[in-house]
Amino acid sequence: MESKKVFWGMALLVLASLCAASCSKSPRYSGKVTVRIDADQEQPVGMPVIIRVYVHNTGDQPIHWHCGNAQSFPDPHYFHVEARYQSEEEWQPFFPTDWEEAISGYTRSLGPGDFLSVPMFIPVRPKSVAGHVASDHLYVDTIQVRVKTRLDETETFAETKVAMMHSHSLMEQRQYQMITGIMGAGPDGFWRRVALLHADEAVISMAVLLSESSNDLVVRDAYAVLARQPVIPQVYAEALTRVMRQRAAKGDWRPEIVSAALATKSEFARNAVLELLARSTDDLASSCLVDALRKSPGDTEWLRRARVGIDQFRPRIFRNERLADDVSRVIQELDQRLAKHE
Repeated sequence: MESKKVFWGMALLVLASLCAASCSKSPRYSGKVTVRIDADQEQPVGMPVIIRVYVHNTGDQPIHWHCGNAQSFPDPHYFHVEARYQSEEEWQPFFPTDWEEAISGYTRSLGPGDFLSVPMFIPVRPKSVAGHVASDHLYVDTIQVRVKTRLDETETFAETKVAMMHSHSLMEQRQYQMITGIMGAGPDGFWRRVALLHADEAVISMAVLLSESSNDLVVRDAYAVLARQPVIPQVYAEALTRVMRQRAAKGDWRPEIVSAALATKSEFARNAVLELLARSTDDLASSCLVDALRKSPGDTEWLRRARVGIDQFRPRIFRNERLADDVSRVIQELDQRLAKHE
């Protein structure tokens, strides 16, 4: 019996030593890469800095990474990005918000000698000239950007500089790129993601027009952009409400469509949403409307009206426990928002 204990004890020690040796020889990223950055040397002030990072596998082994279903480049955590204005001393870390962290996806690899091109946009804080600018193409400041990759163990940064300009032509070019992104152009939906977070009024105006397109994919992306805006000018309320009613009549219930209409903070759109909820007999439609009301912007008076509208709807949902639970949570959230206002 004692000999068996000794045998298993020695076996465990050998196994542990083998694992330790294996781990010491196999770092998480064992590849060898070089990195460089390409960027337009002049970009519009008030917009994110757009860069393209080129990764070159200079080793003799392939490098593997995980990416999301809709993209072909590595997830954000494979890169470390820092930026600063030329007039500043401290580098500030930035999470490259060009794509969302992938929950599901697949593994890709970069073979020895191959290159990988990764687009990124860096959300540097807005900086603009004071007052009204009479002349166009005015230099404002210089942004310095540096990037290193975690695909290997090197700590070397690649750096570049970008002049931030007050320029109508540069701004129009950026707007055009975001609009074409909504329409499906660009690698891996890159410009669509720029539009999601940085659409200005010109892009919002075009997204409203595209929301009435016959192309369902374009409509989806247009409303995704509109729904991400905290506020949409009221001038678009009538058009967005009309599209919402038309799609509701066809049974096409999407939270983005309702959220976009409510983002105008227009009484016309708000009354339409409350009316649709009051008449709703469909659980999916009701859930969509309630969720949009939960997130809708507005003052104390509007939040109270939204809460009353949802509360009056509650007696009709006793047969759907899940929807009833969702409605209860929404009312709690609205109560919390009201408490903050008061």
